[in-house]
Amino acid sequence: MNLFTRAKNIIFSPKEEWQVIAQENLTLTDLYFNYALIFIFAVFIASSFGLVLFSNLPMTSNLLARQLILSALMGVGSLFVMAYIVDFLAPRFGGEADILASHKLAVFSSTPGWVGGLLSIFPPAIILGLFLSLYGIYIFYLGVPIIKKIPQEKAVVFTIVVTLITIVFFSLISLLLSPFFVHIN
Repeated sequence: MNLFTRAKNIIFSPKEEWQVIAQENLTLTDLYFNYALIFIFAVFIASSFGLVLFSNLPMTSNLLARQLILSALMGVGSLFVMAYIVDFLAPRFGGEADILASHKLAVFSSTPGWVGGLLSIFPPAIILGLFLSLYGIYIFYLGVPIIKKIPQEKAVVFTIVVTLITIVFFSLISLLLSPFFVHIN
């Protein structure tokens, strides 16, 4: 799996790429170490550069190290939680419980959000990143019937339910973890 080819294909031809992904014998190591973490770290670097270049916030190496660790933990943790939400709900919508397939769906549908996150190197472009993240929801929807075998007529409702549960869950987590993120006095 080539990172750039996969990212390009999942963004520009998602239906076809989901068919390819469904046939691949990927492991969690492939998904996380060879794909997700690379994007997570790249977004961290881009946003750190954006903060340093376009703000007056003092960025110490200690602060950057802490932010990197928290970003990696939150990034991977959010994908795992989303995968388990998907796997828990799939049988209730006529799909299959297959945790590896759920990880594939969570990881690869996050690609547009990560590509958008790379735009944080130039903070005014962050709004484009937001739109790319929303496109990720559509890519998720396209992958649901292929990866999780959920009937097409239930894919929209499944996508909405997963999205809402994920938003509520991560809003609560963000509230709980906010004391650990950047606070400049």
